[in-house]
Parts: sequence; structure tokens; C-alpha cells
Amino acid sequence: MTKHDLVLLQWDQRIDRIYAIQAIQPSDAFGVAAPATPTIISALNTEYIPPLWHAGLQGQGRKLGLLEVGRPRPMPGLTIVSQQPACTGLSIDDHATVVANVIASSSAYLGVAPDAGVIAGYAVVEEDVESALTWMFDQGADAANISLSSEGSNQLGRSDRVVDYITRRDRRLIVVATGNQGGFVGSPAKAWGALSVGGFEDMNSMTWNDDDMLEEFYPPPATNKISAWGNPIMGSMTWEKPEVSAVSVITTYTDVGVASTWVGTSMAAPQVTGLAGLLIQAMPTLVDWPEATKAIIMASSVHNIADGIAIDPAAGDLHDGAGGLVGVLAREVALTHGELGIFFPCSDS
Repeated sequence: MTKHDLVLLQWDQRIDRIYAIQAIQPSDAFGVAAPATPTIISALNTEYIPPLWHAGLQGQGRKLGLLEVGRPRPMPGLTIVSQQPACTGLSIDDHATVVANVIASSSAYLGVAPDAGVIAGYAVVEEDVESALTWMFDQGADAANISLSSEGSNQLGRSDRVVDYITRRDRRLIVVATGNQGGFVGSPAKAWGALSVGGFEDMNSMTWNDDDMLEEFYPPPATNKISAWGNPIMGSMTWEKPEVSAVSVITTYTDVGVASTWVGTSMAAPQVTGLAGLLIQAMPTLVDWPEATKAIIMASSVHNIADGIAIDPAAGDLHDGAGGLVGVLAREVALTHGELGIFFPCSDS
């Protein structure tokens, strides 16, 4: 837009605010020319994350949990604060490395919270989820990311109940990828208390009008990467999953100096986890109020990608939940409405 256009728009009563988004080309951590990084840079601009960095929110002092089946690769720009001792014998895992980098890399492929530290826990089988989450939060994690999924049922599983229990017990946000097989949202993303994340494709552009849900961009049988969206059921009750969506096509490092592109809700969830870390940095009282952080992120996810513009029980299963992530709006909501709330404990009466 020209300056003249902007001057005219400021008098339009239908427009509340005009945001200026600057594309950021990150510095290179490995001493060579920084490569073009269209997928991660366009994703973070699509989600309005860079304005938070300009406001001084880069995750300083925050620690974010990573629950994976393997260990992230140690590399420059990725601060692993601690790793679960019980699983130090696990091999280096590319998936864990990519997810960790999306959360908190300060290398050429910037993560959402580049100055945050990562606390790495591991779940080789479903029974490990409780001990791993407990260990991460004991180590001081402000929130946790789970980019693992067991799909195929609309019923709550053991891991869903574990996530609900720990969310309530430890008062911490747990962000979970919905899965990539379409149909019902996987476990533990079905948990009531989890912030479950679907995936969409931003077409490597900052604009919103060409964005599409992952299953629409990659129609079967061309790929098995289909963002799960079917709601869980318990008796006569159902609840909307996912709550929000984020860009699910990301390029980042799997090894020092080696980058590759990954597709799936596993890449979407850590962007939400990183945003949660930035919101907690902006409003530290949110760390003990996962339901408030979840509500703030949902309320600010106004980028409608599919279905209706609001979560309506009568609308059925929504592919994108409340919508796509909008970081700058989430910060504004946190700063204006993120004050300390009142806790009402459960009782037998």
C-alpha cells in the first residue's frame, strides 16, 4: 500500500487497527551466508510473530517442554536446558530436532521463541507420558509441546486423561498436535485441557487469502498428511477439536548446516507452544493459568481458513478450530485481559 492509501484507511470506521509487518531474514549461526528460508519466514509472518520480537518478546528466561520419542540433536542456536535422565540412551531423532527448532531455535531458521530454553522429555510408549510430563514440569517448564499422536478413535484414551490430570495438577499448558491421518483427532490431543493444534498451508506467502487446510492442499491419495479434525465423543457430549491451527509446512535444521522441509501438525503445534512462551514472558502470571493462555490464543486466532468464523456447536466438526494463529493479536489480548484470575478448586459437594 502507498502512504496515501494508508492515510485514507485510517478514517474508515470499519477498521480498528493497521499492522505493519516486516519480514525478517535471520542472522546465520554457522558463519556462512544465511540461506533463503521461505517456509519458516512466511509461516511466522503469516502468523504475525515478528512484531512480538520487535516488542522485545523472544522467550528470554522461559523454558518450554518437548515430549518426543527421541533426543533432539545438539546444535548451535538451540538451548537444551536439560534432558530426562531416564532416556539419555535414546538415539538422536530428526523429528525431535525439528520440533525443538520450531519452538526455540536462534539459528538461521528462527523458532517462535528463539531465546527460550528447551526441556526435553521422552515417551517411548503411552505409559511414559505421565512420568515425562511430570519430570518436565518439575524442571520448571512453563508449557509443554507434544507432537505425537495415536489416531483412529473418537474416544478418550489413557494419554488424554493423563494430559487432563497433569494440566489440572501442575497448572501448566500442554499443546498437542492433532495428527495427520484425517478423521478423528488423535490422542492425547482429545484431552479437554489440551490446546490441540491442526495444520494449514500458507503457500509461502504472508497473505491470508490463499491459505488452505492441509488436507485440501494435499488431497489423498497424494499424501497421508491430512490434518485431523474429527471431534471426540464421550457419552452424549462432544467438544471442538482442534482449538486452533498453525502453518504445517516448515523448513528447518535436522543437523548442523543441513535443512529439510517437514509437513504435518507436528510442525504446527510447536509454533503455538513457542507463542505461549512469548505470552508468558509478556504476562508472567499466565504461567499458572493454562486455561487463560488457551483462551487468549483461541480468541486471537481470527484467521479463518475453513468452515465458519466462530466455534458454533451447531456447525459440527470444524477443520481449523477457532482459526489460524495471530501472534500480535494474542499479545495484545494478554496485555489487556491477562490479569490474575480466581481459582475455584474442585470439591465433593
